[in-house]
Amino acid sequence: ATKHIAEVYLQDADEIDVTVLRYPRIVAPFDSNAITTFHEMISGDNDITLYGDGMNEFDFVHINDVVRFHQHLLDAGLPSGVFHVATDDAIRLVELVEEIGDAIDVRPRYECIPRDDLDEDFIEDDFLPHSNTLSNNKSKQSLGFDYAFPNVQDVLEDIIEMVAMVPK
Repeated sequence: ATKHIAEVYLQDADEIDVTVLRYPRIVAPFDSNAITTFHEMISGDNDITLYGDGMNEFDFVHINDVVRFHQHLLDAGLPSGVFHVATDDAIRLVELVEEIGDAIDVRPRYECIPRDDLDEDFIEDDFLPHSNTLSNNKSKQSLGFDYAFPNVQDVLEDIIEMVAMVPK
């Protein structure tokens, strides 16, 4: 909520042009994120605990697209406005775990712990969002940006391929 208030305040300031960039989860092959963490756990034959029913949806954006989008904005003269740098695609948490398992030919072992079974102190208001997808229509249509990784499946495949190249 604090970020949103700052955005509104800045956008209401008539004397300055503001460019706001919003991202979902940015992922890189050699960074700790949901994809690399689940890959490590599944390939290591570890049990995975998913908090909630596993139906939560998450959008991931590849670090290469983030860097390319920043350059695209600079080349476009840094237009003002709010831009979502995202795939506009989502994957459920259980599907993410299954997809990673399929990609590395390992059947993942996971358990979903329903929200009702969690300690109230453990849950924050937005800890278990149902959906976390940002629309990228403005970045694609207004700015003509083409994502190298236009959907979650493309992001997932590239990250898994890169992680697999790292010697153990």
